[in-house]
Amino acid sequence: MANIDLGQAFNAVLDAEKAGANVTELLSKLNTAGDLLAGAQNALNSGNSANITSNLENVRLIANQVNVDAVNLRNVSLVNSQNFHWLILTFSVMGAVVFVFFLLVVWRRFKRGSIRKLLETKPEVVENTL
Repeated sequence: MANIDLGQAFNAVLDAEKAGANVTELLSKLNTAGDLLAGAQNALNSGNSANITSNLENVRLIANQVNVDAVNLRNVSLVNSQNFHWLILTFSVMGAVVFVFFLLVVWRRFKRGSIRKLLETKPEVVENTL
């Protein structure tokens, strides 16, 4: 049963890592639980059953806590990622609006200047000498 709990905790940590969470601390706890499980397995193989039950119970406790922490980290990471995407989208739209506004201002000034230059030019009258 401890082996199954440890496997579920590992999968939860893997999912949290795929979501972008920092799982360094959880991996350390998983390694500790794995060492305890290996120690219990070695004790069982050698016939020394003194600490097997306590080691297996510790493995299950650590694995369950890691599983809960990994699910929480995954959820927080997904929410942060979604917020970051909305922030990027918002700033992109705002940047596009500001760019179009300045483009219109420059175009109006250029248009005004061109019209002023056109109005300032005097047409030349050419006499027809026939």
